[in-house]
Amino acid sequence: MIALPLALYLSGEMERVYGKDSSKIVIDEFVGMQVTFFAVDPSLSSGITGFICFRILDVLKPFPAGAAQRLRGGWGVVADDLVAGLYARVALLIIFRIVRLSW
Repeated sequence: MIALPLALYLSGEMERVYGKDSSKIVIDEFVGMQVTFFAVDPSLSSGITGFICFRILDVLKPFPAGAAQRLRGGWGVVADDLVAGLYARVALLIIFRIVRLSW
């Protein structure tokens, strides 16, 4: 999570330039992906599965991700991706647990 403080700062600054949670700000996605893959064995299957889980949950914004976007400054940009990353991490771990048990 080395990128979190940097993401919070840069997102807040870029929001002043580009507006509220602009699609031009992407460092928040990077932080969300870091959460998704924290301590996960790197492989093609975990990479693809984790990416898909993260993107779906980032778009759906399950509670409290949608509410987190209303925070001010960099937190409002980054927090929803942190939540999506946490949910995606849990989903990834569950998926791989189920797949391993089914073999």
